[in-house]
Amino acid sequence: MRNRTYWLHVFIQTLGATAFMGLVLLGLNKVADAKIIWAAGASTLASSAFLIFCVPDSPVAKLLKIIGGYIVATLVGEGMRLLINFLCQLLPHCHVADPPLRLFELAAALSVGVTFLLMVLFKLEHPPAAGLAVVMVLDIRNMEAMLIILAAAILLTLIRTIFRNQLRRLV
Repeated sequence: MRNRTYWLHVFIQTLGATAFMGLVLLGLNKVADAKIIWAAGASTLASSAFLIFCVPDSPVAKLLKIIGGYIVATLVGEGMRLLINFLCQLLPHCHVADPPLRLFELAAALSVGVTFLLMVLFKLEHPPAAGLAVVMVLDIRNMEAMLIILAAAILLTLIRTIFRNQLRRLV
């Protein structure tokens, strides 16, 4: 049986996660013209918010891991997107969902693998950020949306830092 203090934390931390995601969704709605950017950016940040507000003491919910994970995913995804766009200039009929070539899908999958590898090598593991690499390859061309996603990741780390002594593990 959980005590009243636990349920108070559940309520307050759930409100915090809800308010955070409301801000993220409003921000992405203003700049993201493609649905995939909006949905994927929001879902990666929602997963990160779960870690911060429900398991703030998790090793993957630390400041360096969150920011580092998002930066690694962004750089790998953007690098892979640039590489695949260069290759597609050399190959005819190269685009997303082209049945014979499927290069973008392969590049998106490879970007996740490279992101995982770099996160582990540099000790920047933050699983929710890995999905961002896929979106970077497949659809993000809007740097405003990318900046909102990175700013939101930074905001999450600030929330965790400022409320470190108040946030409780809920699960």
